[in-house]
Amino acid sequence: MPLKFESVRRIASVFGNDKDFQLPPNELAAVAVCAGFLVDLQNAPEPSSSELERSLQVVRALPYLIKHGLDDKFRKMLTEFPRTPGSGRRKELNQNEEQQLIKCVQGLLAEGKTKGEAYLIAAQRFGIGKRTAQRYFAERGKIMDATSL
Repeated sequence: MPLKFESVRRIASVFGNDKDFQLPPNELAAVAVCAGFLVDLQNAPEPSSSELERSLQVVRALPYLIKHGLDDKFRKMLTEFPRTPGSGRRKELNQNEEQQLIKCVQGLLAEGKTKGEAYLIAAQRFGIGKRTAQRYFAERGKIMDATSL
């Protein structure tokens, strides 16, 4: 009696969930492809040697076809995951806050703080990173000119 797809799936789930039969994902995928191929062969009439060879060539090419087919979709999926906390810029300031930040840094510098200290203190007050505060301060000419327009 030929194996049904549901039976193969149940068998694969037993092997996949049983700790004695744990396989790395690439080996488990190979077993699943082989089982599916065997099920198809059992349900079809006996193939000729050339048909069997063509089918085997497709099976050999499957990893490459899957890789290239999933590559863009997988990359897009990864971009939709949330970022790791602490990685990259998270908060942008509005125009008014940018101006306040610049004035804050200028005030701290006037008090005698070093640039590094001024950036750090201002960044903490506005809930941004030190480097982000430094970037805004570097662009202070553009930011302050934007208000005079």
